[in-house]
Amino acid sequence: MAGLVYLVAAVVIALSAYYWYTNNQLKSQLKDTSRLDESSSRASTSGITDEKFLDFDDDCKIRRLSSADLDVVQKMVKGKSGCGYFSDHALTPFLNDVDNDRFLGYGVVLNSNDQVVCTQFVQMVDDNQTALIFGAMFDTEYASNSRIMFMRLSNEIQDQLTGKFEHLGKYRCVQVEDVATSASSSYVNNAALDWKVKFNLDAMSSDDVFLVAHGYEDVDGVQVNGDFKECSDAQAAVDVLAKQCQRSDVLLDWRLFQVQFLGQALDEDLKAKKTNILINVKQTAVVFVYAEHHFYVYGATDADVLSGVRFALSQSSGDNLAIYACKTKVEGNTELSEIFAKAVKAPIVGLDYDIHIDGH
Repeated sequence: MAGLVYLVAAVVIALSAYYWYTNNQLKSQLKDTSRLDESSSRASTSGITDEKFLDFDDDCKIRRLSSADLDVVQKMVKGKSGCGYFSDHALTPFLNDVDNDRFLGYGVVLNSNDQVVCTQFVQMVDDNQTALIFGAMFDTEYASNSRIMFMRLSNEIQDQLTGKFEHLGKYRCVQVEDVATSASSSYVNNAALDWKVKFNLDAMSSDDVFLVAHGYEDVDGVQVNGDFKECSDAQAAVDVLAKQCQRSDVLLDWRLFQVQFLGQALDEDLKAKKTNILINVKQTAVVFVYAEHHFYVYGATDADVLSGVRFALSQSSGDNLAIYACKTKVEGNTELSEIFAKAVKAPIVGLDYDIHIDGH
């Protein structure tokens, strides 16, 4: 009996020693693994020497942008996290030092030095019922923070606009899409930011998809149309668009307007000498010219659009020429399809969010 007791005691002691040993070995392995993970983490980030990290609530704030921010924002425009729109459109209307209800610039800035690190610009059109979205950009030094910065910025903008404009009903924008890859360009807003999601933007109808032809090699083979005459009456152009072309929306200078409110915007562009308006003799087609070489063509039929395109080709040529037309009209005409053959690879798609439909 005593021998059995000694045997049991020996087994217990042996098991205790075994468990003590394996437990310590496990702790040692976990410690070594932790060190390896830490070293690996350091190694993986050691190459990112220029990137900086922020705690948004402690390090940042959101404010309206002013003329003092021009140099910083221009630098952002030219970088890979910028957008092409403000390389050929003025920033200054959006960087106004007085309260401005038409052109609004917002930015995330650092508390430490007031430097702008993320932007979004808004133009109010359609009698303040539509907010057009431009210039979603960020500072590449804070790329790792870009998503949270833009989320906070877009939320704040929507809150402010809702409180500021009683009749705000739409957010709108356009984007250039690469048909082959389904990728979006960074011309209007930088593609790295999820601005479409944050502003709930969806594609509009096929009538709001546009093509832009940059020049045309066989100009000599295009029949010239001289039926277009310059017009300084904005309402006459609106009547052609609404009554003859049956347009509800139009793209002009990369801005989407509701035709019913277009008159005021056209009057302003005419007075500022930003555009010329030409209407054909039958009053079934209208051409808007921006920056001398950009022609926006609308017509009641594809034949009317073709006449406007022919007129544009007779007025300008070379790399600066850009002719914009509705994709559905182009697809219905053989000659237009030939002129816009390259353009179909990168359509300009109208995007829209109707606040009222969403019940807000």
